[in-house]
Amino acid sequence: MSPVPEDHVSGPGRRPSDSVGRPVYRRSVGVESVMADDDHLRVTGHLRDERPALDEDGADQPMVVHDMSLSLTVRIADLVVVDVVADMSSFPHTECPLIASRFADLIGVPVRRGFSRELNRRLGGVAGCSHLVEIARSIAPVVTQSMLSGRVPVRRDPAEPAEPSRLPVGSCHLWQPDGVAVRKLRAGWVPGVGPRPVPPLRVFTAGKRTGTSTGCPAAGPAVDAAGQERPVP
Repeated sequence: MSPVPEDHVSGPGRRPSDSVGRPVYRRSVGVESVMADDDHLRVTGHLRDERPALDEDGADQPMVVHDMSLSLTVRIADLVVVDVVADMSSFPHTECPLIASRFADLIGVPVRRGFSRELNRRLGGVAGCSHLVEIARSIAPVVTQSMLSGRVPVRRDPAEPAEPSRLPVGSCHLWQPDGVAVRKLRAGWVPGVGPRPVPPLRVFTAGKRTGTSTGCPAAGPAVDAAGQERPVP
């Protein structure tokens, strides 16, 4: 296999979007969560596919290939889906919208670890629509992040540890079962509270040793884009 040219290797000073060429296809996926009421979170995802115009003179017009949305209403107490609404505004075949009602099969599924597996079991492949399934996959982590935002009321004793079902344990290197994020929680970090990026673990463990609150550290080492600590002015 031939080596990858240097100008095709990602690195500092070069972003994935720094590409030059003729646009061929464009996909955008956006997800937003809102409080539907005091007990429910509604998360809506939208997917849009476009075929850009090939000619600047407009001889070949842009085309919207897919324009679809999916909304899941989740019960905050246990993160179980209680309502689903699927919609297709633009689609390639007349029969495409016939599958939308099948996504009600997600009602009763908890949006936590294992959600993607259950999504594939119920609606993967020929059982569903690959585009609506992709939206559903994008919705799942937004439910988790919404719960960590500090803006969703969680009715529990603040002295109790955060419930594992609400946390993205196992989702990345920081959220290993005994990873940095979990250790910060044990040391007093309150998700959604304090500066971003969240300060290093030693800021929280230092506060624990001195008996001070570390949910929102007043000061601590700043972290640059590369994850390296830099002095606080």
